[in-house]
Amino acid sequence: MPNSMSDQQDQLINDLRAVVRDAQQLLDSGVSNCGAQASQARQRLESAMREVRQSWAESGSQARQHLSQWQQASDEYVHQHPWTTVGIAIGMGVAMGWLLGRR
Repeated sequence: MPNSMSDQQDQLINDLRAVVRDAQQLLDSGVSNCGAQASQARQRLESAMREVRQSWAESGSQARQHLSQWQQASDEYVHQHPWTTVGIAIGMGVAMGWLLGRR
């Protein structure tokens, strides 16, 4: 499952990058011959795009770092306490089965 979550996150990041790239192409091709108001709007949009790219770069690396730390901590706990982990998993399974059986 961690690979699935990682794949989904990577796909989302790739999709967002594609949107930004398409918006940049639209800016480059479409607004160059317009008036002063359009030029100002283009400048604001370009500024916002730069901020978004910078924010994505920072938050993406931070998110990967946090996920990696969480994954390592979980792995260590499971290896140090295997029977506790099995007991918790069984307890959660019983509780979920009981809750779903009440429907």
